[in-house]
Amino acid sequence: MRVWTVNNPRQMLRMSALGADVLITDYSKEIVEIREQWLALSSIEQTASRLRYAL
Repeated sequence: MRVWTVNNPRQMLRMSALGADVLITDYSKEIVEIREQWLALSSIEQTASRLRYAL
């Protein structure tokens, strides 16, 4: 899934949790930080985030 123009950090995390493969943003530094935070989560934490955003 590709998502365009996600400029809000909370939405960046939400789209990552929902399985976005590509995020297009005007704030490349922020998305790198969000991605690093996402990858630092354990698989259980990632699953919990996915469920939180999906429900």
